[in-house]
Amino acid sequence: MATFNLLPTELTPKGSLQKIANLIKKFSTIGFAVFIVGAVAMLSFYLINYFQLKNIVAEQKKLETSVKSLQKTEQQLILIRDRIAKAKTIWATETVIDNLNAYKKLINNLTSDIAFNDVAVDAKKTALSISINNSTSLSQFMSQLVSQNIYESIILKSFTFSQKAGYELVLETLIK
Repeated sequence: MATFNLLPTELTPKGSLQKIANLIKKFSTIGFAVFIVGAVAMLSFYLINYFQLKNIVAEQKKLETSVKSLQKTEQQLILIRDRIAKAKTIWATETVIDNLNAYKKLINNLTSDIAFNDVAVDAKKTALSISINNSTSLSQFMSQLVSQNIYESIILKSFTFSQKAGYELVLETLIK
């Protein structure tokens, strides 16, 4: 097929100008394609980040809700631990009271020759430091201590005698 040029030959661009025009046309086409690809890439990057941010915010809200519920549970656990500790203290106090009641009976039957120097009472055992003036009072005290039959064991930790003070006993008793 033949091409017809309706423009006069004087108005036709020169060869070098024609090449430059074709080169500019190619660059503009390539630039427009790169712009479209870049715009699509930027839009997809924006959308991906938008949805990821939305998911992260939703996850954060779930975690905050979970933390709040766990805080309530933790507070309840702390209260329960505190109550258990208080209950153990009360039970230990009741045992100490039982231990003291056992010694009340013993003290009521003592003679004036017997003096308690030191008494330490806790839930499981009692430590006594006693001064006794004569051997008769010592035997009476020991027989009363054994005859009560409320002690699991009676441990004689120390036994000393001096002419001035008499007998000094350090005992440890474990209640049944």
